[in-house]
Amino acid sequence: MIVVGVFTVSESKAQGEQHMIKLSGVVVEGDSLFGVPGVHIVVENAGKGTVSNQAGLFSADVFPGDSISFSAVGFKKVKMAVPDTRNPAWTVVVKLQEDVKTLPQIEIYPYPTKELFREAFLALDQEEDPRITNMKENVNQEKITYMAKVIEDDYNDNFNTFLKQQQAMQTARMFAPSFSFTDPFAWARFIKSVQNGDLKKKRWN
Repeated sequence: MIVVGVFTVSESKAQGEQHMIKLSGVVVEGDSLFGVPGVHIVVENAGKGTVSNQAGLFSADVFPGDSISFSAVGFKKVKMAVPDTRNPAWTVVVKLQEDVKTLPQIEIYPYPTKELFREAFLALDQEEDPRITNMKENVNQEKITYMAKVIEDDYNDNFNTFLKQQQAMQTARMFAPSFSFTDPFAWARFIKSVQNGDLKKKRWN
């Protein structure tokens, strides 16, 4: 805490006569010099006080020997005594230090003791998560072997079908399609070709 006294010249008063002092100043955060708003400044022996503004500034009427406390949430409390001076004004700069407290660890249980909680937990009839059930089925060795066999058979069937299709296409390119005597549609096309004279137009080598 830095205390800066600002003295104002006044007429001398009788020895021991108590007089009011105008206390003013600013409350700052540590060494940052940033004002702390909302600090409670209390004259403890008089039961009165004030609060610092947004900039940390404050003022109060006190008497020599009064005990002044400065407190704010998150900061350590600071106390000071008004000096026995005949000056009518006194200015102070109060530094508040951050108050960091580590709370002890607390364990909360729904039962009075760990033993009762353990017994109740083990007695629960819990249904297995469907996702876990599916996962177990997917890694079942018998199912994996069956799926591998099905995939292999499908691959072989598809490959054989592909080879047959390729062979049929190659044969169609090499040989002309034969005329089916039992196909009525083939006969209809043949008769229509004769009527149209397509056979006459075709050159035979």
